Amino acid sequence: MNLPAILGGRPVAAGRSWGPPWPVHSTRERQLLAEVLSAPTWGATGMGPKIAQLNRSWAAYCGTARSVALANGTVTMELALRAYGVGPGEEVVVPAWTFAATAIAVSRVGAIPVFVDIDPDTLCIDPAALAAVIGPRTRAVIPVHFGGHPADMHAILDLAREHQLKVIEDAAQAHGAILTGRLVGSFGDAGSFSFQQSKNLQCGEGGSLVTDDEELADRLHFSLSKFGRGLRERYQPFTHHELAGNECMTEFQAAVLLAQLERLDDQLGARERSANYLRKELTGTAELQPLPVEASVDRHGNHLFLLRLRDGSPALLQRVVEALQAEGVPAFSLYPRPLFEEPIWAAGGAHARVVTDCPETYRASREIVALPQTLLLGNREDCDLVIEAFIKVARYLDVLAK
Repeated sequence: MNLPAILGGRPVAAGRSWGPPWPVHSTRERQLLAEVLSAPTWGATGMGPKIAQLNRSWAAYCGTARSVALANGTVTMELALRAYGVGPGEEVVVPAWTFAATAIAVSRVGAIPVFVDIDPDTLCIDPAALAAVIGPRTRAVIPVHFGGHPADMHAILDLAREHQLKVIEDAAQAHGAILTGRLVGSFGDAGSFSFQQSKNLQCGEGGSLVTDDEELADRLHFSLSKFGRGLRERYQPFTHHELAGNECMTEFQAAVLLAQLERLDDQLGARERSANYLRKELTGTAELQPLPVEASVDRHGNHLFLLRLRDGSPALLQRVVEALQAEGVPAFSLYPRPLFEEPIWAAGGAHARVVTDCPETYRASREIVALPQTLLLGNREDCDLVIEAFIKVARYLDVLAK
């Protein structure tokens, strides 16, 4: 096999376009957007017909009683915490390695994010680490379904019931993922989804909270996302019962999501086929090992395809990512440090607590290589070229390390 391109060899797939152009759209989006343009309601502070239809459709898809469309996936978590009365001096447990939005939502309500370690195989919150930090001030936990792999919700819910904690699932990366027969987002008290452009279901920006808690849904839909207006029959445009802002989605975003939702299952199937093939073919590559999928997972969300670099370091991880990119593969690394080392928390700008050493978090930050979900929408030839590039780079890992 020839040298990796970064060492002077010929690239495997220089200039290749991977999968269909993203975002995927068709005449269906145009049709629904035209309906909004022709209608008198484009926004209406989240009370329009397309948003109402989206709320019904997404709740039915997730298997929950309610869905509340909102501005983004961060405010869904923040408003759920506010609705449950979580505030200053109280603690919410979050994984130490994930996107910052999960912990930002906690800090924005004045609560204290308690950062704990992750499971090495799933990269989701470690239930044992969660159990170790629960104390008298703990009010909630926000497990993240990392990269589309469901967290261990059964263990988490057992702990939550024992200690009377609220569970808000961060499912921003896991649309359509299924754990033991149930879709993620439907296990806890609430499930938060993001519809930002990189997500598997997207409308540019947006979010939704799904729940079986009718009071929670009404509080978010009528009041906390709409300037504190009253609930149900008390709802009046110019009467304000609590301090709240405008966190609403528009009719245009809802129209795009309704069209996107129609193709979600087909796209999930395509991603799953590609991910399973890549996992099978790359499992023997010890230097770059695909992360496993737990037996309890019926369907992985496959927002990311993740591999672990053997004995990685920050410098080697960066070198491997550069080598794969030189081959034409859109690989990337993820979060370079634990959340508690981000300036906002490390510098004392927002209170935080770390009570474990988080070795798996540090390990993930120097060893995890990712491929985007858009690549998984490609064909078998795409997968074969990715495999060729990974094997090629893995064979020269010792050289790259020098």
